[in-house]
Amino acid sequence: MTILKKKLEMKADLSGRAVNDVEVWKPLHSSVAEAFTDLLGLTWEIENIESTSGVWDEMRSSIARDGLYYGMGEPGVPCPVLIGFDADFGALVSEKSLRFLPAADDATYKPSSLDLILFSPVAKTLEAELKELFSILEPSRPASFAFRNKGTAPTDIDLLKGIEIWTKVIFSIRESDGDRFGGHSDDDSEASDPDKAVPRRRLNFQIILPPNLVPKRRLQDIDLGRPVVLNLDDPWTQHMRRSLDEALVPVRAVVETCRMSVADCTRLHIGQIIQLPGVSLQSVKLETKMKAKSVDFGVGALGIYKSHRAIKLAEDICYEFSQEVDI
Repeated sequence: MTILKKKLEMKADLSGRAVNDVEVWKPLHSSVAEAFTDLLGLTWEIENIESTSGVWDEMRSSIARDGLYYGMGEPGVPCPVLIGFDADFGALVSEKSLRFLPAADDATYKPSSLDLILFSPVAKTLEAELKELFSILEPSRPASFAFRNKGTAPTDIDLLKGIEIWTKVIFSIRESDGDRFGGHSDDDSEASDPDKAVPRRRLNFQIILPPNLVPKRRLQDIDLGRPVVLNLDDPWTQHMRRSLDEALVPVRAVVETCRMSVADCTRLHIGQIIQLPGVSLQSVKLETKMKAKSVDFGVGALGIYKSHRAIKLAEDICYEFSQEVDI
C-alpha cells in the first residue's frame, strides 16, 4: 500500500472518531435537561447520548410523525439541521400548564402549535447551546445560523435535500427518583411501596445533521497515540472514500520554473526567447492544486507513448502531497 493510501485511511478514521464522539454534546444535553426541569418544576436527569450515521431513506423511517420539530440554518435557504423532541415533551408541558390534557404516557397524544409556544423556553435554550457550540468549535460558522422554522411534524421543516449520508444524535433524559411520584398520587404510602412504584418516565430528543456539520473536538483533544483502525463498514467513511476516489484535480507537468520581475514581464513580446538553462526532460515536476495552493506530488520523465507525448513516473508519490489531502 502506498504512503498516500495509508495516510488517507488514517485521516478517514480520525474523522469518524471525531464525528461519533459524544463528549462535545454533553453540555448541551445538561442544559436542555435543566431547562425542562425549570419549565415543569420536576427534576429531570441526563442519561445516554448515542450517535449514528446512515443514509437518509433509512434514517427518515425512524423519525416519529408527531413531535416538536425545529429547523436550524441560514435565512432564506433550506435547513441542514433537524431537531426533534418526542411528542411526550409537549404532552407534559401542556399537562403542567393547562391541567387537563392527556398525560405524557398517552401514546395517542399529538402536539399542537400551542405546545410549541409553551415549549419555547426549552427550544431557546437548545438554540443558544447549538449556536455557542458551533461558534466555539467551528469559528467560521455565521452568527445568523439559527432556528428558522418549527412544526409538529418533520414535514413542517424545510430540510436541505440532496444529502446522502446524515448523522443522528439521540439524547435521553429521565425523571428523577425524587420526583417520579409527584403529580401521580396523593398517597405517600404508595410512593414508599416498591411494588407500587411508578416507573421513571424517559424522553428522547434528537439532532439530525450532515456529518460535515457535526461539531468535532479540537485536534489536540484526540488521542493520536491510540492505534488507528479504519472502520470500512461506517457509512460516512465509505461515502468520503467514494467522494475522494471520484474527485477530479488538475495535473500539470512543469518543465521549468523561472523568476522574472514584474517590469520584465510587462516588456515581453511575441517571438521573444526566454532561456531555461535548468531544463531536464528526465526530471519533469508533476503538480496539482490542493486547497488554495499548488502541491508537488511526483517527478517523471518526458517521452512518447503510442505516438503521443507522455510522462513516465520516475519516483513514488511525494509524502508532502499526502499530507495536503484532507477528507
